[in-house]
Amino acid sequence: MSAETAVQLALFIPLASTFFIAANDTHPNRRELATLLASLLLLGVVLSLLPAVAAGARPTVDLLEFAARPAAATERGAAGHDLCRRGRAAVAAELALFHRLHAR
Repeated sequence: MSAETAVQLALFIPLASTFFIAANDTHPNRRELATLLASLLLLGVVLSLLPAVAAGARPTVDLLEFAARPAAATERGAAGHDLCRRGRAAVAAELALFHRLHAR
């Protein structure tokens, strides 16, 4: 298993385990088993990363890619800050829409 795959698994295991834990809400023993298995899997994945990190590697995973600021915006100074404000407003609008859709 590559180091990048291990990092992805280290992020995915806790996320997936929440669904198993929630699905077994009325069965305490199954819920605890899901928690125990997830923690042991996560420990194994993290320990598999140990040799690579000890050797100096820094495995990474790109989850999101943001567009670089246009060169013209960095040259204009204050106008570039306006682009940042508009970008934050767009992200806030998308998050509000996401929240409304999933709140139903």
